[in-house]
Amino acid sequence: SRRLGFRNVAVDHAADGFTLHVNGVRIFCRGAVWTPIDPVSLNAGADVLRAAVEQFVESGANMLRIAGTGVYEQDDLLSLCDELGVLVWHDLMFANVDQPLDDEAYRASVVGEVDAFLRRCQSHASIAVVCGGSEVEQQAAMMGVEPSLAKNRVGREVLPALAESLLPGAAHVPCSPSGGDLPFHIERGVSHYFGVGAYRRPLIDARVCGARFITESLAFAAIPCGKTIDDWGVDPREPALAAWKRRVPRDRGVGWDFDDVRDHYVEEIFGVRPFDVRYADPDRYLDLGRAAVAEAVGATIAELRRPSSRCDGVLVLNQRDLLLGPGWGLVDAAGRPKSSYFAFKRVAQPRCVTLHDEGLNGVRAAVHNDSNEALVVDLHIRLFSVNGTVLEHASAPVKVDAASAVEIGVDALVGRFLDLSYAYRFGPAQIDVIEARIVDEAGAQLGLAHLLPAGHRRDRRVDLGLTAWFEHGGSAVTVRADQFAHFVSIDVPDAQLDDDWFHLSPGQQRTIAVKSATPRSGGSVRALNGYGVQPITPEAIDR
Repeated sequence: SRRLGFRNVAVDHAADGFTLHVNGVRIFCRGAVWTPIDPVSLNAGADVLRAAVEQFVESGANMLRIAGTGVYEQDDLLSLCDELGVLVWHDLMFANVDQPLDDEAYRASVVGEVDAFLRRCQSHASIAVVCGGSEVEQQAAMMGVEPSLAKNRVGREVLPALAESLLPGAAHVPCSPSGGDLPFHIERGVSHYFGVGAYRRPLIDARVCGARFITESLAFAAIPCGKTIDDWGVDPREPALAAWKRRVPRDRGVGWDFDDVRDHYVEEIFGVRPFDVRYADPDRYLDLGRAAVAEAVGATIAELRRPSSRCDGVLVLNQRDLLLGPGWGLVDAAGRPKSSYFAFKRVAQPRCVTLHDEGLNGVRAAVHNDSNEALVVDLHIRLFSVNGTVLEHASAPVKVDAASAVEIGVDALVGRFLDLSYAYRFGPAQIDVIEARIVDEAGAQLGLAHLLPAGHRRDRRVDLGLTAWFEHGGSAVTVRADQFAHFVSIDVPDAQLDDDWFHLSPGQQRTIAVKSATPRSGGSVRALNGYGVQPITPEAIDR
């Protein structure tokens, strides 16, 4: 009369890591911290909840974390995760505080709470990790408490015996984060990583940080789409607008907020001063912010997931905003994806390709295959000059074993030195854009990636040849560009797109699925390195 699931979860702690194995298969966990869809009733309707979890799965995510700063989630969510194959990391609801476990009444209350929760988890195969709480040990250590006295007692004294007795098929962790010399150090155990993000480290920090398993990361005040801003009724183009700032996340007791963090990456990635852009062109200021967050999220996840990385999992803070506005979520409070969602989606798919700048070692492509069958694809590489000319095309067959990934040297594939990473700099850069595609035996494209050797600091062009038109009765839109189009964004009112905020190679066109509950009514397309917006026409325009 009910659905049952059977699985085995094990954790490999070799070399101070935290590698999750499910049914004997190593899993690179990627996903986000879950927030209640209805923060008032804490009981979202079945249809809304299913749509949210399906959207989560479509992004390529395979793990969600229910953090100790929230609530024990409803059984309907866990049942959906059982059904759709989502692993759940579930904290006990203890965060940032000491627990007076020497008080007998308090201890009895805690034991009863944990016992009841673990018994409720017994019927849910999706529960992979139960954790003693969030930032209990970090909070104490950051305040200067001696680490030996700053332990999460619930996670270390209460949880282990109960978990091994009541939930033996799941892993248990004393606290998130924990494992380093200090709890918030990231080279051992589980960590919270905000080097790229709140601490404004350069994007390359994701490569050198040595993180092993990241249970929350990459917090930005991510700007939602125009439709959500219109629904909210707050115009972000008005500087220092109090209504906007009240919704911007911030840490207590500091002189900055996460708008400032996003603006830092706008300047680092695009080489412009956000303050000046906001004065001169407020709409472009918003688009630069969206693009910067997309680049930071996509580049960091790709770097941490690559085969040569030490990392075994990365979860983003958060999956969804609680309120309309510039929250941490990949998805806004209305359920509309942000630029960061699409960037995450492109590098988190079970089968995909990513490109990596190796400096003096050139460029490598990583091909991922999380399926349970070997993957055979052709890897295609194209190199473009600044005027859109194809300078080189190379391809090779690639076989990737089940639940595995491989790295391929693009320089070796091309077969001659072209300074693909623009590291030697013997004169002006020859290569403006590197494109990688993986195509299966049936000719279907499974993944697409771009690398810009000279970076994202690009001049705007008057005519990119950017055009877009509807196809299949409005259920898809095709976008084409004569020149390289940087961070292409599509706007179709009251519709959800399969992809957005992507790059287009010169002469390339892409067809994006459009989901709409109402007949589509026009739309527009724009690119970050172009001027103005172009209308989406009913049919293709001959050029």
